[in-house]
Amino acid sequence: MRVIIGLVGLVVLGEALALLVGLGMMSRWESPWLTQKNVIFLASDIFLGMFLVWGGFQPSSGLGRIMVIAGLVLLVVSHAYRTWAYAAGQLDPFCFNLPLFIVNNVKLTGLLGVSILALLLI
Repeated sequence: MRVIIGLVGLVVLGEALALLVGLGMMSRWESPWLTQKNVIFLASDIFLGMFLVWGGFQPSSGLGRIMVIAGLVLLVVSHAYRTWAYAAGQLDPFCFNLPLFIVNNVKLTGLLGVSILALLLI
């Protein structure tokens, strides 16, 4: 199970880094998408993705379990908010187009599944 958590962390981290590199290459850091809120979401994905990679490959302990579950919960809540913001037509949503909305929901579904398994198995 911990390997799956580490792999989920790699997916979250990889997607966030791909978005960061894409924004840098395509817009030269002048995109209107780069608001404080969206940068915080992107930074949290990078940080929490690295955290899950690290936590997924550490020996199981009580504190480690709590920290991994907390990281998963934070990711689920932030991805659920991004889905809501896009669907509700909020100004400046993190998911600025349909492909990003789809990727966000695929990650959200995976995060929910892994969170449920983590609560049951680790």
